[in-house]
Amino acid sequence: MPPWKVKFPYWRKDRHPTGEPGTTGSREAHQAQSTPNTADHVAGETPGSTPSEESAFGIKVLVPGGTPLIDIVAVHGLDGHREKSWTADNGVLWLQVLLPEHIPDARVLTYGYDARTRSSEHLTHQTLYGHSESLISALSLHRRKTKTERRPIIFLAHSLGGIVVKSALIHSNMAGISHNEHLKAIKLSTYGIMFFGTPHQGTDSASWGKVLANVASIFRHTSTAILEHLERDSEWLETQLGQYNSISSEFRTIFCFESYPTPLPAGNSMMMVSRASAVVPGMRDAESVEIRKDHINLVKFRSSSDNDFQTVVDHLSLLCESAKDKVAQNWQHWEEIKALTAETWLNDFEIPAVVSYDRNPNFIGRTKDLDYIHDFLDDVQQEKRRSVPLVLYGTGGIGKTQLVREFLFAHTAMFSSIVWIDARNQQNIHTSFVRFLQKLLDSYVSKSGVTPPPYLRIAQHLRISGLVGEGGQITTDSNALDRIVSACLQWLERKGNTRWLLIFDNVDDLETFDVSDFFPGRKQGCILVTSRRPECRSLGEGWKVEIMEMQESIELLSKSYCRTIEESDNDYEEAKHIVENLGYLPLAIHQAGSYMFMLQKPLRAFVPLFEENFNRTLSKKLPPALWQYGQDTVVTTWEISFEAIRKRDPVAAFLLLLCSFLSNNEISVDFLRRGMVVPPLEFTYLAERSTDSNIVNTLQAVDIDDRLSTLFSFSLADRKRGDSFSIHPIVHWWARERLSAEEGEKLAASALLMIARATKSLQSRDLNTDREVIQHIRVCDNLCKKKIAWGAHYNIEEFWEKWFIFGEMYGAQGHSAEGEDMLKRALAGCKVLKPDHCIAPLVVSRLGLLYYQRGQLEEAEKMWNQALAGYKKVLEPDHSYTLEVCRT
Repeated sequence: MPPWKVKFPYWRKDRHPTGEPGTTGSREAHQAQSTPNTADHVAGETPGSTPSEESAFGIKVLVPGGTPLIDIVAVHGLDGHREKSWTADNGVLWLQVLLPEHIPDARVLTYGYDARTRSSEHLTHQTLYGHSESLISALSLHRRKTKTERRPIIFLAHSLGGIVVKSALIHSNMAGISHNEHLKAIKLSTYGIMFFGTPHQGTDSASWGKVLANVASIFRHTSTAILEHLERDSEWLETQLGQYNSISSEFRTIFCFESYPTPLPAGNSMMMVSRASAVVPGMRDAESVEIRKDHINLVKFRSSSDNDFQTVVDHLSLLCESAKDKVAQNWQHWEEIKALTAETWLNDFEIPAVVSYDRNPNFIGRTKDLDYIHDFLDDVQQEKRRSVPLVLYGTGGIGKTQLVREFLFAHTAMFSSIVWIDARNQQNIHTSFVRFLQKLLDSYVSKSGVTPPPYLRIAQHLRISGLVGEGGQITTDSNALDRIVSACLQWLERKGNTRWLLIFDNVDDLETFDVSDFFPGRKQGCILVTSRRPECRSLGEGWKVEIMEMQESIELLSKSYCRTIEESDNDYEEAKHIVENLGYLPLAIHQAGSYMFMLQKPLRAFVPLFEENFNRTLSKKLPPALWQYGQDTVVTTWEISFEAIRKRDPVAAFLLLLCSFLSNNEISVDFLRRGMVVPPLEFTYLAERSTDSNIVNTLQAVDIDDRLSTLFSFSLADRKRGDSFSIHPIVHWWARERLSAEEGEKLAASALLMIARATKSLQSRDLNTDREVIQHIRVCDNLCKKKIAWGAHYNIEEFWEKWFIFGEMYGAQGHSAEGEDMLKRALAGCKVLKPDHCIAPLVVSRLGLLYYQRGQLEEAEKMWNQALAGYKKVLEPDHSYTLEVCRT
């Protein structure tokens, strides 16, 4: 036999003494005013069920309200009634009569469920949890029907009706987007709950199940299903309702507890739900309120003057005032969660392009390059051509990066996302990918619209779980870099993500790493590469960025100089001269114009300044706020390349410096190769004076093509048609100006020897060959005059043979004045020879021939007579040299 049957062996047929306490709240008044009445019922009810009782289930609107802003929902306890349980013994249903006067903007609803315990024929077989499901379903249906799903709710729950409400809210909380979402609305809209004598827990002297049984036992003919459920499954209920603790802090809670014991049969009484059971200590946003009534009369008020009514209505009013904003926040958060759960935004590949630089106001022309880039990438997007990287290559300072930036400003809309990778080295590549992934994360946070940001979910989606901190910052730990790069590449490979542009800028280090390792495996977007290295063409489709046109160059100079230069201006010729000197190189022109503007110098002053101090002129740049090229200047961009060459191939670096003392145009590889063959005696001489004897030693067997390929690779030299190459004039100038005085002197002398050897060894000559040789001789000679301190480290006489070779070459090409100068130098050098050496008469003879060709016959005859006298002293009369002079 269940314990409750042992404790209560009989049930009275008449009603239990209950009543409404007076306004004084005294125990005596309460006892005096108590009248017999079955708990939760009014007098006059019969034991049987009637049609009117059957219709008292579900939701009933007691007060529709004028312009209701809130729903107040009352839920009775066991053996209760949706109206009678809230009606005092004087017939006042306070929810309907008294409450509207104090809270006029509330719609008041009451809920009835079949919790009858009086009739043995109609005992409910529903459990408390079943009633909670019915409550949430009925209330949701009514609010959906009346289009009030988002209106705030405040529950009033009496006795075990509080357990029904808690279970209903748990049930509502378990609903989701794909599972009874309409039921979720009840929990989202619930702001507060006022519990009246609800046994939330056991006490020190009684278990929770016993407390529940005590409450149920005051009703005669109590439902066997209800009591056995309370007895048998109290532990299950306790566990199940424990789930309520996880959501309880989301509601404002008022615990109302009884002050007086409830009368029982045979004149006994009992405190049905003590404060210890009715009030949950430590619950957030909760407070307790004493009601000076017994358990049955906790929710019955005779008039507005009842002190307990005033207490309840005051609390209820405050709840109503605060409910609107909080419930609105609940719904906003739910919409954010729905958006997050739906995750449609995670499949949005539109990442706003954020550029860290302003558009270059000095950008000029380049229409052909811009059109080609656009057409190429557009064809890739339209699948009209194979998706391969487009490689823009050219010498440093030619404007590759600025070209790409200008393209992006004009055509950003072509791409869903733009990934800019600084590819100077692996460290910069990793940093760039970290920066992009951070932008990707921030973009998804913005798209989600969720507060607080769903960093963990986004990190999971991007496959970087554990790499995102609480504040949304991606870790830069070196151990995580490979994962970060992999996450970025996987994102670019995702299905549907086909309109991205991945840019690798300054791919100049091809020895340390392979940039293609950082390409997505599935090339479904566009890849753009900029490099000084022509070899990068093997990565895809190559496009060489050439120097600017003359008019474009002058326009760029005009903008950089901040003055208009028209063709009719006096400055126009000066401007032409400047851009020609600068080899139509955009970065050099921009620097030169900016430098002259800063000095406030006229254009005609540039060339003298340039020749006087190359490095100062082309190392100056505007303040950072106005300079569009970061740390780059013409000088720095080439120094980086040169240092890379020197580390990789010192001989190639030496060769570049040596060639800076030749003419920069049309340098024949064969001419250079002949000049590298050093005779034993000259090798000793050169090694003693060289900056590096090991390099000179290497030159004896140097493979010129291999060395030049290194220079071509870094765009510091450019192969021309046939077997020749050229060096950009500014690179040519810079290579010399970077040398110390001692280095410049040694290299100038080396170049002079090299030209003489090459000229002397020519087996066949034609007009073009002689013209090339003369260009080299003229450039080298002029530079030697500036670089070599004759008489200090080098004796001009020691070069007599070189002057003789050059003099003959000049004379053969009709450059008699320069030929005369060279032959006179050779003649002066003959003083170091022995008196019986035949070379002096030969030089004099060649001078005579040169004078003869110029029509200076007297001078010619004088030279030949002198040559003949010399030959007779050192040679036989029939020697070819002697006979030649005689015939002449």
